[in-house]
Amino acid sequence: MVPWLEAHPFHYLHCRSTDASDHAPLVLVLSTEPWARPAFRFEALWPKVEGFLEVVALAWHEAGT
Repeated sequence: MVPWLEAHPFHYLHCRSTDASDHAPLVLVLSTEPWARPAFRFEALWPKVEGFLEVVALAWHEAGT
């Protein structure tokens, strides 16, 4: 029988620590494939953050746009 982690290579299982119990919860993260990155989400508050426009201008300049 193939071990579970070998059968599901893009899933990640890890153990969390706890100070309140002798039990340790397991966290299973599904589909951690390299291409599965979180989607970029623009937050309406960002333009209000000091230095935002300068950071964007620098990034656009470095990207050549």
